[in-house]
Amino acid sequence: MSRARSSFPLRTTATCLVAASWLLVPTLDAHQQAGSALYLVSGYPVGDPNAQVATRIYRMSWDTKAIGEVLELVPASDSTDSVRAYHDKRLLTVVTPHGNPTRVVLLNMDDPCRPRFVDVKNDAFVPIYTYLLDVPHKGPYFAEMGFSNQESRRSLFLVNLVTGQRETLDADALRYARPSGLSAIGIEDHYSIDLLIDATGSLLLPWNGKERGPLIDIGLPPLPLTARPGTSDARYGSGRNMGFATWFVGTADFDLIYPRLSAANPKALRYLLFDKTQKVWRDVLVPGESPTGLTQLKPFGSWLSGVPVGKRIESFTKELIDRVKAEKRERDFQYSRLLVMNPKAELFLYNVKTGRDYVIPTGDVESEVLLVDDDVVYYRVKSRMYRADLRQGRTGAAEFLCEDAALKSVYWAFTGPVCEAAKKQGQK
Repeated sequence: MSRARSSFPLRTTATCLVAASWLLVPTLDAHQQAGSALYLVSGYPVGDPNAQVATRIYRMSWDTKAIGEVLELVPASDSTDSVRAYHDKRLLTVVTPHGNPTRVVLLNMDDPCRPRFVDVKNDAFVPIYTYLLDVPHKGPYFAEMGFSNQESRRSLFLVNLVTGQRETLDADALRYARPSGLSAIGIEDHYSIDLLIDATGSLLLPWNGKERGPLIDIGLPPLPLTARPGTSDARYGSGRNMGFATWFVGTADFDLIYPRLSAANPKALRYLLFDKTQKVWRDVLVPGESPTGLTQLKPFGSWLSGVPVGKRIESFTKELIDRVKAEKRERDFQYSRLLVMNPKAELFLYNVKTGRDYVIPTGDVESEVLLVDDDVVYYRVKSRMYRADLRQGRTGAAEFLCEDAALKSVYWAFTGPVCEAAKKQGQK
């Protein structure tokens, strides 16, 4: 894999904004001419009933760079189980409340002011994981995998998000699960899917969460020989000589798998990416020193973004506690988890088509990629938003866009037509 690394220095002054603005004028003009807007989505899954975190849609004006609220999807009095963006499907889903979901909010990115609210209440079920199943010729499903209150075995609860009706599908439907990647460090969202690797390199999903139970082939080609479990990896299985893997991303463009094998480079971690256009597995080496190297893995078309992380902090020192106390902000109650994961103050991007990777130094661990659109990356550093051009051969300075307190809780962004909200939160 070719490794052409480009760094974008962080520019924050008004002078730099003017100096760097020429870099992205063609893209900005294209959005304005097409009547397109930049939408920002705040909110994140929490298990703390006292968190009081709302999920809202904001819009940024291309002319003034001001941010205004468009719509509230989930009020602060409720809690959120998951917020996920499926850019290849132009779909945003919000599941609420946390722990025992009763409603799914569907937002079409091409019609962002008219969300749909689908009831998924299930009193006889204890959910463990929630997923979106993209079943061919049937549409997306809200899927809960958990335990039935009447039985001790696992069950699958499904609601067709097109018809709003509960349906029954074979457990094999789990092969259509869509891990969407993760936004924000330390949030209460089971976004990835644990898999097993057998001796032939096949990727298998354990239906009941155990290696001894029925295994579902997720339909990807076998992993390369070097990624298959060997003798030293047999400890990861339960008598089947299997290895473990984590399925982080599954989109129309690519799937991203992290095989948890014994051999590892302490400074660069190996992911396996299946390119669905070329029908090949590729190695992706990412910076980082944690067990998985990256966090906040998010797909945007042919782009993958993430935040490199250092060695996990195993204990709280006085210095770490003081750092947590110093961060008085909306996300206080979970910021300690962010610090324990030890993220680096930089962003990593990888282009599936070109094999090029980029690192953007941000100067602060509270930063993440919000969107990559037409090879332009939008990212947040605390309450400030920037963008930079990632087109091949272009290595310009980052452009400061705006600063707003609302950006502290924004983890998703998308472009869509300009519209005005026709419904208030909670209305169907």
